[in-house]
Amino acid sequence: MQKATALAVLAVSALFVVVGATDIRADEPDTHPVRPRLAVLEFHDYSHYRGHLLGRRAAETLGLALEDTGRWQLINSAVVRRACRDLDLAPPFAAGYQQAVAHRIGAEVVVTGRIEGLQISPAAGKVTVKVVLEFVERIGGQSLLSMEVSGSAQRDHPAPRPTDIIVEEALAAACADVATIAATVPAAPAEVIAVDEKHVTLRSGAETALHTGDIMLLYRIKSSPEPVAELLAVLMVKNTAAPTARAAVVETLGTIYTGDLAVCVGPARQREPTTR
Repeated sequence: MQKATALAVLAVSALFVVVGATDIRADEPDTHPVRPRLAVLEFHDYSHYRGHLLGRRAAETLGLALEDTGRWQLINSAVVRRACRDLDLAPPFAAGYQQAVAHRIGAEVVVTGRIEGLQISPAAGKVTVKVVLEFVERIGGQSLLSMEVSGSAQRDHPAPRPTDIIVEEALAAACADVATIAATVPAAPAEVIAVDEKHVTLRSGAETALHTGDIMLLYRIKSSPEPVAELLAVLMVKNTAAPTARAAVVETLGTIYTGDLAVCVGPARQREPTTR
């Protein structure tokens, strides 16, 4: 049973947790000045494919696909599972519990989802999996990206292969599509150049390409002893006039200053159609 006391985690005074090197995957070098710390929670499994830990496999596969985009610092899946176990939480995760886990492990964005269905066609050797998921920010629990994707895989070898291998390939295809969609969000940060009571003005270069309605996470970069991006606020872009944009402060954890950096985390952009 999920403990109501888990919500108390939201009230802890230490809002920023320093995650050790063993907790953050470091297989790839940093490619962006600011990369939100991301935790992928175990998916709720509505399929009838029981006994294969499909919800956990979906979370781990998705985490690796998102990490490969270079946009996120992925928190190790074992750390995420341990936090859920300590808080006595299991999927599906309500919004408050998502934030509780995020505070516990120092994540700024959490991903939750469900496996909506799994179709297996033995005659055709084909597997299709449908996944529904959502990215949520830690401060206010606001949705950043919501999507529904499907992935398919098919037996293409003369020799029979275990169905579970084809299921894994279908799941990987769905997760790769999620990562591709998430990567349409501009990666380059925008700098705060002016602050008033409830709004900030951002300098956004052409590579940032902000749109009205974009949601951004605002960070303060601390350089001693090593550069660390500390989460400060959630912003929503209200209007743009390149090279600047004006954004409302949706939620904040402290005072905002010029020089702070904002990174766009949603919504996804329209993808270019693929040619075949």
